[in-house]
Amino acid sequence: MCEAGRSWVSGMAWSVWYILVLQAWFTAPALSNCDFPSYLPPGVVWTATYRNKGYLTLYFKQNMIDAMYCPGPDQTCVKYERSCIQEVEAGKYLVKHQPKGRDSFNSHAEFMCMQFIKRSDYIVQFKTSAKLNYQNPDFCSEENLNLDHWPILSPSMMKSPPITCPIVGGYNMRIHGPEGDICPGKLVLPRMESECEDGDGIRFDFRYNECLHPNLKMRIQQSVKCVTSWDYGKYTFVILRPDTDEFEAWCLRITRESVGEVKQIHLFMDPVCDPGTGNGRGQITKTDNYLSITLQKITIPSVCANEFEGCNDRRFCDNEVVEFCHLSCNRCEPETEPCTFQENIRGSWLLDTRDGPQYMNISSYKLFVPKFGRFHCLARNVSENESRTALLHVFDNGCFPRFACLEMYQPATSVRQFRLSNRVNWPHWPIDEAERFTCKDNKFKTLIEMGESTRKVNIPTQVLLETKVHYSTNCKLPDHLGLKANSLFFREGDKCNGCLIYDPATRPDKIDIVKINCEEAANHIQYLCLATLDLGPNTRGVVTGTKPDREGRMTKFYCWVFTLDGTKRKIIVLKAADCNMLSVEKVLEGLLTPEGKFDVVDSVPGACPPLGNEGQYNSVNMIPIEEIPLTIHERSTSRPNSINTKPPITNVQSQHTDNKSASSRGSYASSIVMALIIQSLLTRKNLA
Repeated sequence: MCEAGRSWVSGMAWSVWYILVLQAWFTAPALSNCDFPSYLPPGVVWTATYRNKGYLTLYFKQNMIDAMYCPGPDQTCVKYERSCIQEVEAGKYLVKHQPKGRDSFNSHAEFMCMQFIKRSDYIVQFKTSAKLNYQNPDFCSEENLNLDHWPILSPSMMKSPPITCPIVGGYNMRIHGPEGDICPGKLVLPRMESECEDGDGIRFDFRYNECLHPNLKMRIQQSVKCVTSWDYGKYTFVILRPDTDEFEAWCLRITRESVGEVKQIHLFMDPVCDPGTGNGRGQITKTDNYLSITLQKITIPSVCANEFEGCNDRRFCDNEVVEFCHLSCNRCEPETEPCTFQENIRGSWLLDTRDGPQYMNISSYKLFVPKFGRFHCLARNVSENESRTALLHVFDNGCFPRFACLEMYQPATSVRQFRLSNRVNWPHWPIDEAERFTCKDNKFKTLIEMGESTRKVNIPTQVLLETKVHYSTNCKLPDHLGLKANSLFFREGDKCNGCLIYDPATRPDKIDIVKINCEEAANHIQYLCLATLDLGPNTRGVVTGTKPDREGRMTKFYCWVFTLDGTKRKIIVLKAADCNMLSVEKVLEGLLTPEGKFDVVDSVPGACPPLGNEGQYNSVNMIPIEEIPLTIHERSTSRPNSINTKPPITNVQSQHTDNKSASSRGSYASSIVMALIIQSLLTRKNLA
């Protein structure tokens, strides 16, 4: 009876085990550890905005999506959730679709495939298959997936860093809307200018209220930033956002022809990016809320020019068009005494930046540097600051000229400091007023991002270097540096140490740096001082060049900044162009990586080598006391690391005993393993 009872219990146990295994097997696909992409983090509400104020919101939770679709303000919203079943291939997911709320009654689960396409950290598109009542990985084949042209946007998009817009130049616009041509009777056409200078973004100037479509949520003059772009066939799509904190987005479709300039764009007034039908004409079908814009490029070479061909008709000088016909309507006179730059700034100058060297070339009448563009000297003596000169910034890409102001100083024979003001857009009349206006102090202020805050600062000066001949000057290292016996000891974190040697009595124009235990750098480098700049309180910058090579050329230029950060003495090494206080502040706040950053410490006795007659150093003294290496004898007596391992068993009886013990424990261990597997399968959904 006892045996029978045990047999019955054993049979029941195996039946329960069998049922549990079957349950785990059938539920495992829905409970598998399948997560959506990590760039769709939890805690962020993604939104797609449709016409007529409809919208879709998505909330991701690793392997789940909570969604709500609202067709319009007076229509019922539909809620549903989608759970990830399996990642079929990279970026493609088999999911279960389940209605929620009142829509869940009498409903059943459906299955589909989703593929996510990352356009940026804040903009995502997705493809979906049809929903069916069974699972099939073939749902994820490319022919079964359809792209949703309404991207989902994260709220963080409005503060995301902009990209360089993929269209460059200035254009007149002829605009066609859903109802036909927009403001067709206007002689002066709306304008679009894009990336006239790096980082500009796009600026729309619709000129008149009649030229601004009521569905386009823009101002008459609207600046926008490009957030991301991608190519699709012969089109480039760009997501635009305003240059303010407003949560607004538009999609721009640029038609790329095989040759020539861009001539056609489409501006979607809803954030939809429709490539159109596949008939080669790109006929837009997803919305009619867009503008079709034909672009026309014109070039204005000087400050005294007409903006459109109709200016040749003198009758236009009697109406509001006169402000666009400066030449024909005698609003300006061609220059008879052209402006010239001062002789001491003419020539070729090196602008040595973090992005590489550039050259500023200044002739009698013109200034050119690739980073900034081409400028004409417009007027001098337009400000109480005699270092300022009014400029006209001219373009070859259709952008209208702009006014700017150059401020330049000569701190040393071989060095210049300069900065350019904010630009003043065309037109600004009369000309002499524009010249004075551009060179006012407030035009030399700008807003910059410092960490998470925005700060209004003076535009910093940058350093220019003579390209042919260099004259050294007194280094004038600051007193707070704390030189002892003409030297000081510094550390570069845990990388290496070094000494700065400076003798103002016998070698006032030279700084010697002796690196100690720095494998990647030369042990001794001598720098010639080219200029000394007072950058701010307790902060001095010294522009240096390396000792000339055999051909007499300096190959590297730096700015050595000596400053106090509280009570700590610091040395910061920057590229020569960045020798200004704003760069120093960015380094101290961790927003800019310098060429080098050192902490000055009290010298270790014997650490800094004495200067010889020829400027050479005794290598014996180049090792600090605390870093003297071990001797051979000391190394030989050091103990090896012990390894706690048991010796191998060689006794046959012991092996037999262990095998027997393992056999007796096998069924118990397998039971434990099986239980853990089933528990993991049954609880995986909760853990996920």
